[in-house]
Order: sequence, then C-alpha cells, then structure tokens
Amino acid sequence: MSSVDPLSSSNEEPGYNPAYPTNLFVDDTIKEFIHRFFATSDTPGLTDQWVSFFCADATLVMGNDTARGRADILDLRLRMWDTVETRKHRAIKVFPAQFETPSLERTSDVVEFMLYGTVAYWLKGRTKSDIVMEGDDGNEEAVIDWAAHAKLRRDGVGSSSSSSSSSSSSSSSSSPWGFEYYRVYLQK
Repeated sequence: MSSVDPLSSSNEEPGYNPAYPTNLFVDDTIKEFIHRFFATSDTPGLTDQWVSFFCADATLVMGNDTARGRADILDLRLRMWDTVETRKHRAIKVFPAQFETPSLERTSDVVEFMLYGTVAYWLKGRTKSDIVMEGDDGNEEAVIDWAAHAKLRRDGVGSSSSSSSSSSSSSSSSSPWGFEYYRVYLQK
C-alpha cells in the first residue's frame, strides 16, 4: 500500500477530491480543507492534526456520539480507532450553501454544506460486518455509505491577523477554515 502524506499540498490521492457544483463558486481553500481533512481522517497516527480541523468550541456528532470542544472531540477520535485497523474515505460530492445570518446579512465567514460518500474499513481481527465486499488484498472490507452536514467557520473571525497563538489555529493545513459543526450520518 502506498504511503500518502495527508499534509502535503498534493490533491492527487483518489477519493479525497469530491465533485462540486459547476454553477456555484467554491473557494479553493475550502476544497483544500476538505481534501486534507479526509486524508488525515484515514491516518490513525494523526490524531492531534485531525482534531485541529475543528474550532475550539466545535460540535461533532458521529452516529449516536456527540462531542463538544476539542477535548471531547479528541476522545471521540481515539474511540473511532478502537475496533478499526484501517479506513479509507471516498468523498463523492459536496453540496455547498451560504445562508443569511439572523441579522439578515450574508456572511462569507461561515459556510454550510452537505457531503456524501463511502467509507471502507477493515476491522481489527478481520471481523465480518453485515456489509462486506472483497478487498483488493483479499481481506474482507466493510463499506458503508455516509452523509454529513457541516458548517465551516473562517478562523480568526473578529481577531487580529497578527495573533501568534497556536491554539487558535483551526487546522494542521494552515487553512483559514475550521469545523464549527460536523455531523455524520452512517447507513449500515
């Protein structure tokens, strides 16, 4: 299996580059954020980097689990790897939207979108799942459809660009974006 550096700027890795609508502009920094997030998601040793994709006050809902704030998100991330040996996301499409705020002003500092894709994973001990396909290497692989609702917030909104606090960074990719809210729906 080839090794891919999820923190490199290359967008060549298959599965991490979803389709976007052709009739809407999507900022390249958002596309890069999504690419890097999924590449990092599939690398178990990059836990701190994965958590850094979330704003400090973010909410993450994964199935029936809810985490609020980076400490809870870190705990959830660690539990996500308890029974999984490897996983590979395939983000298929992203549906972006921008809504007016309660003050009826449009803002470019928060964007919202839906995503859908699949995730293939290999369980520790090669335990069968109720959804199984034959993997490329002959090992059994579980494949699940997923959808997600996400809100990205521009990092540093309302703060000086000269801030040197590393704790305010929203992602290891030096992206100006961070997840404010991310909810994943899994179809088993």
